[in-house]
Amino acid sequence: MSKKEPSESAPPPRRGIWHWLWRPPERWYLLGIPAGALLFFLVGIVFVVFVLRPQLTFTESQEFCTSCLEMDEPFNQLQQSPHWSNQFGIRATCADCHLPPTLGASLVAHFDARVDVWAHLTGRIDTPEKFAKNKLRMAEVVWKDLKNMDSVTCRKCHSFAAMALDQQSREAAKHHSPEYIAKTGKTCIDCHKGVAHTLPDAM
Repeated sequence: MSKKEPSESAPPPRRGIWHWLWRPPERWYLLGIPAGALLFFLVGIVFVVFVLRPQLTFTESQEFCTSCLEMDEPFNQLQQSPHWSNQFGIRATCADCHLPPTLGASLVAHFDARVDVWAHLTGRIDTPEKFAKNKLRMAEVVWKDLKNMDSVTCRKCHSFAAMALDQQSREAAKHHSPEYIAKTGKTCIDCHKGVAHTLPDAM
C-alpha cells in the first residue's frame, strides 16, 4: 500500500520570525535595512557605555553637585548632619539621597533635574539668597518625590527589618513598627524632613 500523498490544500508550514529575519532579501539593496539596524544598535551600545554613562556618573558626583555657588549652604548643612559624620563611618552623598537606585528611575530623576539646571542658568536660584527664597518650593518637590517613591533612597541604607526597636525610644519604635507602617501607610520622609538639611524658614 502506497503512502498517502499530502493534500494539495494543506497549509504551508509555519515559519517563525527568525526565518523571516534571516531570509535573504529579494533585492540586494534591501540588505541595507538589517545592516543599518545592526549598525545603529552597535553605535547605541557604544554611546551608552562610553558617552552617556560616564556623563551620568559625573553628574552624580559630589564635585558636580557642589560646583554651583548656591549649593554651598546646603552642602554645609549636610556636613553638619549625622548623614555626613557618625560613629558608624557611613557617609551619604547628594546622589545617595536624591537618586533612586534603579536605572530607569534614576534616568527619570536626571531628566527632572533639568528644571533646577534651567533655574540656575536663568538666574532664578544662582545665588544663596535666591536659593533660600525658593527653598520651600524646591523642598516640597523633593518631599513629594520621596513620598511617591516610598522613600526608596532612604531604605537603601535604613532597613526596617534590621532595626533594633528595643533600643529606640518608645515613640520611634512605634513609628518604625510594621503594624504602624501598614496601618498609616507612612514612609520615611513623612516624619524625617530636615534630616540632612535645615528646614526652610517659611515652615
